[in-house]
Amino acid sequence: MDFNLDETRSELRGLAADVLAREATAERLEAFDGEHGKGGPAFDGGAWKALAQAGLLGAVLPEDVGGAGLGPTGLAVVLREVGARVARPSRRTRRWRSPRSRSPSTARRSSARCWPR
Repeated sequence: MDFNLDETRSELRGLAADVLAREATAERLEAFDGEHGKGGPAFDGGAWKALAQAGLLGAVLPEDVGGAGLGPTGLAVVLREVGARVARPSRRTRRWRSPRSRSPSTARRSSARCWPR
């Protein structure tokens, strides 16, 4: 079995990486986090527009509905790049340790501080 990406999916990965490198800079992510925390928008419209213009949003859709037909593997390629560029541990998750390393009462107090009710 060959688990390497074919040429099309390798190009998709490169395209996603390029778009996200432009749109998901550390400064932009920090600014978005601050705006969202103050009741701002729940998504970055400019980033979504750039992803759509690059064809990344429709890459996984079937060709008969206007997509590129790259399917689940194409989705995995794009999401991997999103995760590499955008997903980062929040202050909340960095504080957490393994639940096994804490007593139940400590885990409850920690959870109460980190999650809204």
